[in-house]
Amino acid sequence: MPMLLMAWNKPAMSIAPVAERRAADLAGSVGQPYRVSLSRCNSAWCEPASHAAMVKIDVPQGGRWRVALDTMLWIDVWNGDTKLTGVLCEHHGCQPLRKIVQYDLQPGAHWVVLLGKAAGESGVLVTRVSD
Repeated sequence: MPMLLMAWNKPAMSIAPVAERRAADLAGSVGQPYRVSLSRCNSAWCEPASHAAMVKIDVPQGGRWRVALDTMLWIDVWNGDTKLTGVLCEHHGCQPLRKIVQYDLQPGAHWVVLLGKAAGESGVLVTRVSD
């Protein structure tokens, strides 16, 4: 957890909204916090009247990875058109982190999707779980 908090304290980068999963979108880096804005989601994969934000992340090596948020939103991770199943949910509950979900990821592009009922902002960070 100390490594996660050290990474979280780096300056966050704001990113433009991404509405669909495309190979051409620029990928963010693991270990870099991002600030995203949730907006109304009109895609087929969204619940009606939901709001979403999406971050494409390039995972450099396979293993267990944490997706951490500073808000209580729903987290999904996609690999292309496949939604992956989280392997552990850590309800941290303390500022600045509010929710953490772990995933077993292979190297390559993954899309972290945040879903909520209202527009807003969230911090998101993907870090490797220590072996």
